[in-house]
Amino acid sequence: TTFGAITNLTKENQTLSSDLKNQIMLLARKGLSGQLIAEMCHCSPSSVRRTILERMEPHYRVAKLPKHLCFDEFRSIKSVMSFICCDAETHQIVTKLQDRLSPTIVDYFESRYSKAERECVQSVVIDLNAQY
Repeated sequence: TTFGAITNLTKENQTLSSDLKNQIMLLARKGLSGQLIAEMCHCSPSSVRRTILERMEPHYRVAKLPKHLCFDEFRSIKSVMSFICCDAETHQIVTKLQDRLSPTIVDYFESRYSKAERECVQSVVIDLNAQY
């Protein structure tokens, strides 16, 4: 039989306190590297990575595709052209992708939405760019 220490500073079977995890997230939001955060917080870089991944809220997809979509491209990091999709009626962003190429766009929608969900879309507004 093994025993572990029980304290209100950490969750069961965890070694990093909630305060330390909050500090890791604060430093990560400031754009510091995982290695530097680990040195500052006296923990391992893998603990920093695990904490960030544990606390991130994944945004994989909107619950339901809107009936009317708008596709466009925009200049993002280092002048690379990226893809953006939004609801044509509410202007809420559906997704942003790292590039504007057709295979990336097709893969995004096919891997996240069923055929039935995709068929509910009535219209897609795009500019006439051959990259799509």
